[in-house]
Formats: sequence, C-alpha cells, structure tokens
Amino acid sequence: MKITKIEKQKKRKDRFNIYTDDEFVCGLSENTIIDEALAIGQEIDQKEIEKLVEKDQSAKAFDKAIRFLGYRARTKKEVYDKLLAKEFDEKVIKKTIGKLKEMGYLSDIEFTKSWVKDRIATKPEGKKLLQIELRQKGIEEKMAKEQLEKLVDEKTEVAMAQKALNKALKQYNKLPSREKRQKITSYLARRGFDWQLINMLLNKN
Repeated sequence: MKITKIEKQKKRKDRFNIYTDDEFVCGLSENTIIDEALAIGQEIDQKEIEKLVEKDQSAKAFDKAIRFLGYRARTKKEVYDKLLAKEFDEKVIKKTIGKLKEMGYLSDIEFTKSWVKDRIATKPEGKKLLQIELRQKGIEEKMAKEQLEKLVDEKTEVAMAQKALNKALKQYNKLPSREKRQKITSYLARRGFDWQLINMLLNKN
C-alpha cells in the first residue's frame, strides 16, 4: 500500500486522517506522524499501520493517565478503570500502567500510605473502614493490612476514635443519656471502630 493522503481532522486540529490507495485507514496524532516521518507516496503495509496505531494510542493513553494523576494520587485499578472507560485497548492500558510504574508516577504502596495519613489527619476512621476503602480503591488486602499495621498503631486509633467521639458528642449532646449513647455507638461503629474501643471511650467520657 502507498500513503496517498494525510488530511487534518476537522474537529481535532492535532490529529490527521491517513489514507492509503485513496482509502481511509486510521487517524494519527501530529506527533506520531512527525516522529515516524510519514509522507505522501510512502509505502506501508498493514503490520506497520497496526504498530503506528498502537504507538499513537499508547501516547494518548499516557497523556490521559498523567492528566488523571494530576488531580491526586491514584491506584493502578483507578487508572485502569479510567482508561478502560475511555475505550483504550487492554494491551495499551497494561503498557501505560507499566510505564507509569517505571517512571514512579504510580505506586499502590505510596497511595496507601498517603491515603491512610490523610484519613488520620482529616477524617478519623477505624482500621476496618480504612481497609474497606482501600479495597474499593483496588488495593490488595495483604498490602492494605501491612500498611495499616505500620501506620495505625493502638495509640493512633484511640486518638482517631476520640476525635470522632468529640464530633458525635456535639451532634447528640442534647439527647437523653441512653439515646445519646446508642446514637454515638452507632456513629463510631459506622466509622470503623470496634465495640471494645467504643465502650472504653464512652465509659471514660
């Protein structure tokens, strides 16, 4: 086959339609065309076209992923799901994730550390809830448990529970004693704290 036309797309000024033997074969970015030095009259076969499309899609997926990571840290699963929703090929997604990991932009361990430290500082939760949240983010159970053991010791969890309790006391303080205790107990349980810790704090306060 021979490239017979390289035509700028109407809606995407940075992308071009490639024609071989006067038939449309694919759309490529301007960068891909320049990098590969594509030109009218150049001979090309189907395998080369497929490689060009994969390279183009990989660059596009990487750009999307970097933008996605620009807002906050993400897990591998979050990036995978985002690219899948954008209809990138499985092979391209895996290649993109691998590249991001190699470059240090994507790390589930670093995400877990950051997530837990943020929760400790801004949103007190027990280990149970933290583990559920991490699992929902795609963090493996073993990794989540290991990091929680390192970052949330008994003293830290007690401090978080007390902080949550103080908030609940303000909210339910005007209720009758028994009802107040029930409401606070339910609130702390929903925050992931176990019954033993809840009872200990309620008896102290």
